[in-house]
Parts: sequence; C-alpha cells; structure tokens
Amino acid sequence: MTDEYLNYQKALDTYNNAQTSLKDAQTTYKNSQTQYDLGQITDLDLKNAQIAELQAEYNLYDADQALALEKMTFNQMIGNPLQTDFTLTSAIDTTVDANDYDVEAMVRNIEKYSDAIRMAQEDLEMAELKFEVVDDNMLSQEIIFNGLTRNNYGWPTDYVALQDDIKDLKADLEKAQNEAVLDLRMSYNSLKSSEIDAKMKALSVETAKRAYDTNKVKKDLGMVTEQAFQQSLQTYKEAIQASLEADNAYYIQSLTFENSIKVYGGEDVDSADGADKDSTDSAAK
Repeated sequence: MTDEYLNYQKALDTYNNAQTSLKDAQTTYKNSQTQYDLGQITDLDLKNAQIAELQAEYNLYDADQALALEKMTFNQMIGNPLQTDFTLTSAIDTTVDANDYDVEAMVRNIEKYSDAIRMAQEDLEMAELKFEVVDDNMLSQEIIFNGLTRNNYGWPTDYVALQDDIKDLKADLEKAQNEAVLDLRMSYNSLKSSEIDAKMKALSVETAKRAYDTNKVKKDLGMVTEQAFQQSLQTYKEAIQASLEADNAYYIQSLTFENSIKVYGGEDVDSADGADKDSTDSAAK
C-alpha cells in the first residue's frame, strides 16, 4: 500500500509541476509575441515559444490522466469511491473528533449507556414494588390479655428475605454503575490516545517527506550519496505505512467507542430529562 500511495503522490507532484510549467510557457509565449511585434526576436524564436507552450499543454494533459489513474488505483485498494480525493490524514478529517464527546455528562447519565445498569435498576424496582405490596398487606389482629388490648402484626415469611434481596440488588446496581463508568472512561481514553497517535504519525510523514524532498534535490546536485537518498526514501515509506495503520486504528477505535455508548432501546441521549439535559445534548452530537 505504501508504494501505491507514493505512486499517487508522485503523480500529484508531476501534475502540479505541469501546471506551473504551462503557466510559465504561456507567459513566455506572450512575452515573445510582444518582443516579436517590436522586432526584438526572430520568427524562429516566436515559433519555439509557441511549440514550448503546446508541449506544456500536452504534458499537463498527460499528467492529469496519470493522476486520475493513480487515484482510482489507490482508492480501489483502500475501498473508497474511485474519484475520492484523499490525504494521509483523511481518516482523522472524516472521523468524529474525540473532543466532540462530553464524557462528564455521559458519566452523570451513565444509566443511558449500560444495559447492565438498566437490568439492575429493573430488578431493584421489581423487588421494591413487591416489598411494598407485602408491607401494605401485613396481617394485624387484636389480642386481649389481662384486660389490655394491643395490635400484633403478622410478618409474612418472605418479608425479611425481600429486605435482604433489596439490599443485595442495591449493591449490584452500584457495582454496575461503577463498572460502566470505568468502562466508559477507559474506552474514551483509548479513543483519545489513538487520535493523538494518528495525528503524531501524520506529522512524522510531513517531516519524512521534507527530508526526502531535500535529499532528492541534493542528490541531483551531487551533494548526498545514493545510500543517503535511499535511506530517506525508506524512512518516508515507513512513515507513510505507520500513518496509514494509525489512521485505521483510530477509525476502528472511534467505531468501537460509538458502539459502546449507544443508548439502549433506540432512545437518544438528547431526550434525557433533568438538570443534565443541556450537557447531555452536547455529549450526543
């Protein structure tokens, strides 16, 4: 993949150079026409300027066709639409930025991001409802002893058991909440880390390319050895490969994070009620 990207980059450089050459040739021909009208150059000089302009036009057309071919080849390899324009940082440009998420708002509304919490809440609510029914229907009877009257409440056999269940279920809910918060923060930290890594790798590509371009010019001037030039080329290739891999890792991590915060039941976090609604809105962009 690295070689294919380099081929695309070379074709792009050739195209840009061809555009510059055509502008220069057009300027030269225009100036030559003025000089010819003033009798400062010969017919042959003017003809040569015209030929140079036509050659520059052909070179630009040829470079444009070569660039289109390299673009389609590389896009086909990475699964993009054939005419897509791209750069090494395209994944970062098109993937949601980790800063778009308000993690603290998510933590305050953590129940919306965890099926485990939802299930624990439902179990607790069911047990508390059952306990209320049992508590409201406890039997009472009047007992007379030595002329005194008192109320005696009958305790159903599952009354104490339900109290113990509610205590356990509250502990389960707290555990689920803590685990969900921890998972959310760890997932977000992984996303942020992969984003930073991708951006750092992209900067490394820019640095390696500058070194490669410099050595290429120096090589043409005989100022560096072939070995030094090849080393800079290899470094550039390795930087491109590392950047592509980092972009892919960041893209996968962003999908993983987005999947991990999907609200259960198809609800949108924007519909949350309460004091955290505004902050939650900004979290669910």
